[in-house]
Amino acid sequence: MDSNNSYNINFMYNTFHDSVSVNGASYQVSQFFNTTFINNIFKTNANGIDTSGNNIFVNNICINNSIALPAVNGNVSGVNPSLLFANPSSRLEEDQQLLPSYPVQNVGMYGGIDPYIPGKLPPVPSIFQLTVPSLIQSNTGTITISTRANQ
Repeated sequence: MDSNNSYNINFMYNTFHDSVSVNGASYQVSQFFNTTFINNIFKTNANGIDTSGNNIFVNNICINNSIALPAVNGNVSGVNPSLLFANPSSRLEEDQQLLPSYPVQNVGMYGGIDPYIPGKLPPVPSIFQLTVPSLIQSNTGTITISTRANQ
């Protein structure tokens, strides 16, 4: 791929490492031009991606050793990877789910209307976030459970 071609590709709800597979071929993230990136996470080695205006970025996150996204349209750059993932250096799909404590949850491969469903999760519904108070001072307490439909 080169900057003389217009590919008009949309990438939505992905977690990018070093490369992207398109039609069986592997490309560095930096090789995309005239591309729209929406609700993605950029983890590593994407330093050369074109952020000058040839690509459009909306609601993406990049970790601190990745690219500097345009500071508009909900993009966040320079996030500490340990704030996003329990095992930030892992390339396993099951480790790409965001920590429940990260304030933005609808990004990456687990976001969107058709999220990635790992083989390790049980059938519907499954608990993906559980908040239990550290101290309950009466006979009752509030426990918050969030579920996701894993079809």
